[in-house]
Amino acid sequence: MINLSALDNPAWNALIDGHRQIAERNGRAARYPAAMSPIAGLERYTAEGFEALKGLVPKDDVVGLVTGSAYDAPEGWAQLGEIVCDQMVCEAPPGAPDVVPARLELPDVPAMVELAMATEAGPFRAGTIGMGRYYGLKSPDGR
Repeated sequence: MINLSALDNPAWNALIDGHRQIAERNGRAARYPAAMSPIAGLERYTAEGFEALKGLVPKDDVVGLVTGSAYDAPEGWAQLGEIVCDQMVCEAPPGAPDVVPARLELPDVPAMVELAMATEAGPFRAGTIGMGRYYGLKSPDGR
């Protein structure tokens, strides 16, 4: 059985585990470098956690918090929006695809950013490729 406990606080767990080498951290708060992603996470969504986050967020900067449950932002923080999304886990991988995905590299970044903006797929910035490996399906002309 798969251990899903990391999904209870996904951003925090990614920032202290798999992405800890690229994370900016201040005690019980962490975030990705701004050029990479606006996502941040707190160990606990408490006044103490938000206080630690202040050390990572310049005045008037915007961060996105990915949480497993609702929280109340303390004074000094404004919630600009909220997106509810489902977390899904693939317990049994599908069969091999008809098309082989291509590894996306730095020269692909402009097209990746353009696609993310056109589809409103979420935060994807020029530095996001530094978060890990990305794969995509390319047309015969390489796009």
